[in-house]
Amino acid sequence: LRTDVAFPAVCGAGPLNALETEFGASPTFAVAAGRAHNNGIRDELEYRYSAIQVDRVIGTVQCDVTTTLASDDQVNVHTVIPNLYFDFNQEGRISPFVGVGVGGAFIGQLFDSDYSNLAFQGRAGIAFTIAEDLSVDVEYINLRTTELENDVGDFLRLNDGSYISNDLSISLRKRF
Repeated sequence: LRTDVAFPAVCGAGPLNALETEFGASPTFAVAAGRAHNNGIRDELEYRYSAIQVDRVIGTVQCDVTTTLASDDQVNVHTVIPNLYFDFNQEGRISPFVGVGVGGAFIGQLFDSDYSNLAFQGRAGIAFTIAEDLSVDVEYINLRTTELENDVGDFLRLNDGSYISNDLSISLRKRF
């Protein structure tokens, strides 16, 4: 996530550049529903929500003076993505899997979605069957969007960058 901050510079007019943004903890909630097919393929529709806390913004102004701003801003990311998975060992108690998905991301502040973008993700994990119709999935998820070009928050502007998220997820999957 690359950002630019626009406000008057300390020693001349101009925005901050060469910016780094520090993010805090970002709790994520996801729910999905889908179906499994006999050939190891399963599909699902997933909704995911992340609340990303912006802690600090660091950058330099035109005269190379470094400036740090504290922030209490929050960026919210909502995604709706259909996913397609392949389970390598669907009959075993331990089943590695891979998946891909393409859908939409809605990014903004609080409940506003300032803009929407194409989102795509790759997934890989292991499912551990704990009962006949229940498994615990441990999964790595790499989620990305196309370029973002809108204001998000009071002074945080996403410019010429993509939202990128790398998550480790532990989930419970119930089969009906």
